[in-house]
Amino acid sequence: MNKNIINLDVVDRQLTTSDGEKLYVIFDIEENGEHYLVLTDYDAIIFAKEQDQNLIEVTDEGEIDILVDLTMEFAENNFVLDKDGKSDLMKKLIGNDQGENEA
Repeated sequence: MNKNIINLDVVDRQLTTSDGEKLYVIFDIEENGEHYLVLTDYDAIIFAKEQDQNLIEVTDEGEIDILVDLTMEFAENNFVLDKDGKSDLMKKLIGNDQGENEA
């Protein structure tokens, strides 16, 4: 199965935090009336949600479990380019070895 290729290094996927750190939107989803974002700094996955027009880190274990499941499903269907423009970032971050066929 061919995966969708996702390039994070585009303006539409970049966020800059108040302290100047760049984060990249892997994907976002509306769930139960809440807007969640799955973000990365290329070293880790960060789960956030919008609250009062601000992004806050998700800390609820139930929400995290759901977001982890959605992230794993996303990784199965998408090839997210790492900084080098060749490697699969999701494979690096979550060790997803399902399907050895590269995009």
